[in-house]
Amino acid sequence: MNRTHLFAAAAAALAVLVASPVARAQSADVLIEQGLELRRQQRDEEALQRFHDAYDISHSGQSLAQIALAEQALGRFPLAELHMQQALSVQGDPWIATRRPQLEQALASMGAELGTIELQGGVPGAQVFVNGELQGTLPDAARIRARAGTAVVEIRAQGYVTVQRPLNVTIGGVLREPIQLIAAQGQVGVQPAQGYGQQGGYAVQPYQPGYPQQGYQPVPTRTASQPIW
Repeated sequence: MNRTHLFAAAAAALAVLVASPVARAQSADVLIEQGLELRRQQRDEEALQRFHDAYDISHSGQSLAQIALAEQALGRFPLAELHMQQALSVQGDPWIATRRPQLEQALASMGAELGTIELQGGVPGAQVFVNGELQGTLPDAARIRARAGTAVVEIRAQGYVTVQRPLNVTIGGVLREPIQLIAAQGQVGVQPAQGYGQQGGYAVQPYQPGYPQQGYQPVPTRTASQPIW
């Protein structure tokens, strides 16, 4: 690459770095509009990706709320509830402020699909999966929100035999489940696992299309007519 090309590449990189907040906000707005159009076409999985991209740019309450609403439409109620709670906690977002009653109603409808699992025992750093999705690590992930019905809970820790069991979760109920991890033969100790990454002050689970796990029956693509704002 000659010097001219190097200067051009450096200038382009600098332009990205110094892009104004207004330009970044406009880019996020475009992604949100694209996501909303995809939702109107019932292409909720693609819309969810657009909203995640918008959040990566703006870290706004609006983009978090759109993530939650798309997850609700896809039947991913635990994540939808978490992200809507985070959206409603954002201060100074006019989009949130003007729609708070509707968003709180959506949050309540998400919670009406869920129960709570409380894991008792285990070892620090053990990974907790529900229906094949990483929820975090113990002890932080000892209390989990899960969709009512059969939830397959799996506990993994290096040096220990993996525990997997189906649990019956009831709407609004709290299921306390004792966990005892047994050291694998010839193994001692546990390696703390990596948790969620931080994005703009909130731990937002990375976008993952689909649920590749054993013993899990996928929910319908769209659970009901969900609000599109």
